[in-house]
Amino acid sequence: MNNSYIALGYECNHKCLCCPLTTYDRLHKSLDFDLIKKQLEKQLFKSGILNNNKNPYSVHHVIVSGGEPGINKNFFNLIKLLNLYNFHITILSNASCCKDKLFVKNLEEALIDKGIDSKLRLQYVTAIHSSNPDLHDKMTGIKGSFWDTMEGLDNLIEAGFNVIVKHILNNVTYSNMIETFKYLDEHFPPAVTFEFCGMDYSGNAQKNKNILYASFETLQKYLEQTLDFLIEQNELRKQKGSQHKRRISIMELPLCMLDPYYWNYYTPVNENLHMYLAPNCECTNYTNNNVSSDCNTDYYLCRQCAVKRWCQGVWRSMYKIGGDSLLKPVYEYCGDI
Repeated sequence: MNNSYIALGYECNHKCLCCPLTTYDRLHKSLDFDLIKKQLEKQLFKSGILNNNKNPYSVHHVIVSGGEPGINKNFFNLIKLLNLYNFHITILSNASCCKDKLFVKNLEEALIDKGIDSKLRLQYVTAIHSSNPDLHDKMTGIKGSFWDTMEGLDNLIEAGFNVIVKHILNNVTYSNMIETFKYLDEHFPPAVTFEFCGMDYSGNAQKNKNILYASFETLQKYLEQTLDFLIEQNELRKQKGSQHKRRISIMELPLCMLDPYYWNYYTPVNENLHMYLAPNCECTNYTNNNVSSDCNTDYYLCRQCAVKRWCQGVWRSMYKIGGDSLLKPVYEYCGDI
């Protein structure tokens, strides 16, 4: 799969404590749409899509991010363009714009030229920090944001879009984690994926590290209890004859954080990006096959670990805070993950 990333603009309608954007990033507002189109077509030509040399097994996936991409003036134009070229699209958004059903209708219309299958190629990834509205709003910095986001996600689901609810592990919300997912499991249908993520302590998150930071040792118990609950719920659905099983995903966290029993819920290690476009990108060549994540296993203790090749590792920004105490290398392991 060819993976690309587009940060459409850095404007946002939330002021999240955990936002990884820096003050420098926020000085750069939006990408020029003509530049986006030019770089996308350049990447597609390079891969054979636009020169009649298409690999029938090639899948192109774009992550659309921000800031909040939904408030950018070129959002729908970009979705139309990506849909035109049959991209699989992941939108990283707080989904508050989607509380307006007209916004969701416009999103549907942006995909209409390719028919109903276009909806299956688009997914929204949205963070819910807590089922306690006050805690969630504390994380976003916007009063009422919990209900706005929940309404937005409900509208997306009603319209038939794929939704992933993301939960970023941190010190403010971890003790409320199982209550949060009891609520979310009851509220959302099983088709909605639940995703657990580590935190990148860059930008605003770095400024708020004294509020947000929690070690893996602190988080482990609460995450495993929450996973146990969700696994049990899937088993209950199976016993009742349901064909629907909720997908559970763990990302940007090291394998050594959890008992091996939970390792099969980790999402495989991400591939490098084939294209990276962002307002703060000062490079002249935006198509780069070597853009990789800062969440990795490039640490001394990881070199000794028997499961390193399957592990996503640790955010470099988190390692700067916790150091080697975060890691517990697995010295012996037989089999695959």
